[in-house]
Amino acid sequence: MDEVYQDFAEGKSFGELIELSDDFISMAKPRRRTSPAFITTIKCCNSYCSIRVPTIQEWITRPLEEFVNGPERRQPIKAKKTSTMFANAVHVLMANTEPHPTGGRFCSDTLKKNFTKCNVCSALKNAFTKTIEKEVVYELQNEHCEEVFNDRTVVELMEIIARQPNKNTILIKLDAMGKERTKMPIINDRPKCIDDTSRMAYNVVVFQSPNTGSTLYKNAVYTMLGDLYPKSSSFYSSLLCNYLSTLSTVPSDVIIVLDNARCNKSEEFVGFMGYLMLILKEINSVTLCYMMVGHSHTSVDGYFGLLTRHFSEKNTLSPHEFDNRCLELASTQEVRKIDTIYDFSPIKGFLNKINNRATHHLVKIFRYNDKISISVGKYIRSDAFSPIGQTKSDVIPLFKDETLLSDFKPAIVLPNLEQAKCKLERLLKSSASFFTMDQRKSYESSLCSTRIEWENLLQRFSEIPRNLPLVLPPKSKLTVVEYLEQHGYQCHTNPKPLSIDPELAKQINK
Repeated sequence: MDEVYQDFAEGKSFGELIELSDDFISMAKPRRRTSPAFITTIKCCNSYCSIRVPTIQEWITRPLEEFVNGPERRQPIKAKKTSTMFANAVHVLMANTEPHPTGGRFCSDTLKKNFTKCNVCSALKNAFTKTIEKEVVYELQNEHCEEVFNDRTVVELMEIIARQPNKNTILIKLDAMGKERTKMPIINDRPKCIDDTSRMAYNVVVFQSPNTGSTLYKNAVYTMLGDLYPKSSSFYSSLLCNYLSTLSTVPSDVIIVLDNARCNKSEEFVGFMGYLMLILKEINSVTLCYMMVGHSHTSVDGYFGLLTRHFSEKNTLSPHEFDNRCLELASTQEVRKIDTIYDFSPIKGFLNKINNRATHHLVKIFRYNDKISISVGKYIRSDAFSPIGQTKSDVIPLFKDETLLSDFKPAIVLPNLEQAKCKLERLLKSSASFFTMDQRKSYESSLCSTRIEWENLLQRFSEIPRNLPLVLPPKSKLTVVEYLEQHGYQCHTNPKPLSIDPELAKQINK
């Protein structure tokens, strides 16, 4: 912050700086009755300070040279980002305001993000405005942060196990990228002919697993132009099937780290995991780890940030260019098109009733007494499982009758092409002179996909090599002599007496 202020002060006298500071403070003073929406607070030190700001948005949109030199005496200065200017403006105000008795952290309607917040963190944040002592709030928040840290530590330990070559375990982190950053085309200086409503959503789903090579993780990216399929449990289950069919070996233990989306905690998704274990007999257990709400950011989100920065450096005009630019990153293993989605919703009719499944953060599906069973834990760090089912047991069979699933065959979900084609025609028509012929063909070919029948996918699973245990031959009871006799050597015959020439024997005796 001090370096930013030095850049502002470069080339200006002390009197000019005092004048600029006074002008800025006077601009922030309320000239009329200020509504509560424009009153913001910030924790800049041990005490809480309050500011009354008439127009916060004006600071963000106003050019920097107008703020420093005034609108009438504009002079060329070194350009700065508006966010840096706003931070420096708040720093100046903090030095000239009086402490406020009860304040909160910096929050305003123009700056806050619409992310899902943790319930505990939000409740503790609002507790600052009540009569609860600050020491109690800080202690509760530290305990909550320690619990979140313990969950993350357990996930990190799972990653270490998955990286061991002698452990037949795979850890998968599954997440989808926000559509705001992947609308096609991605243009820094977007022309007026391509408005935001004409741009098409480009869905990006990433499967991330630990790597032992030059990068910590390897990412498999699945892309799809437009909203051809609903983002349901069947959507992510189908992508998981496709991803597992590309593995080099079938793992014995599968660990999946997800967020708390409804489609990830549904009965359909949990039932699909059990159905997957019926197909692949080599899988002994599937563990579903759900990070706490508001604290679910993992290394997959870091990969999304890397993609966002990578695409901001250069315009990306077509889906083909998007896929190629993803492959430019060292951690990207492959990029695949989302081609076939299966309907796994009928699996819900084969499941036993599972109580309190959606409120838990750990689901373990494993083989127990020759049946696919399920247990749930309150948190990822939980030492014991919670009672589930009507019997209040911590382990219950997942399916009512596993034999009924032997003839189950999921149907293929048809894509919604009409809506996607209409939006694509609108995009290509409004920007007819902007795209090349190859780029237009890239958009059109993205809506055409080949369907993979369920039998063909099962064939892929059967072709994956298995990690068979090393079977030693039975211990041989043959001795060395018996082995030699079996191969034609006469070992038990008495040796012939040693015959020596008499003349030679006399010489030896002498």
